Amino acid sequence: MSTSAIKKAMSLIELIAVMAITAVIAGGVLLAFSAVGNKRLDATARSLAAELALARQRAASEHDDFTVAFDTTAEKYTVSNDTIQLKEIALDVNLASVTDCAGTAQTQLIFQSHTGIADTTCITLTSGGRSKFINITGDTGYIAVQ
Repeated sequence: MSTSAIKKAMSLIELIAVMAITAVIAGGVLLAFSAVGNKRLDATARSLAAELALARQRAASEHDDFTVAFDTTAEKYTVSNDTIQLKEIALDVNLASVTDCAGTAQTQLIFQSHTGIADTTCITLTSGGRSKFINITGDTGYIAVQ
């Protein structure tokens, strides 16, 4: 075998080094994509909490009941007052559940016009095995993302 043929072939060490570098790059890419999914879940939870806070504020200031209706099968929710539907928003994460304190499923959340406060409710959003919880405290109307 000539020396030129030997130089053209990769040695086992070179092959292992190339595979190791490829594995490190692939691992970094996977971590970057999982971080994007986590940020998407966080952003969706904060956005929904902001919409709920706005509905609560408008109910108290406009003296009109505001309803946030949840559709867990279509992954969306709508915000409306007594007369018109104000907006319909599709979620880009899984709307896992909307429940009261006892764990009973709820389909809507009503912010009352005289107080702006709704019943105590827990909304669960999931994406990629992670969960975010939005808790609405019935006594105060406080909205927290956990």
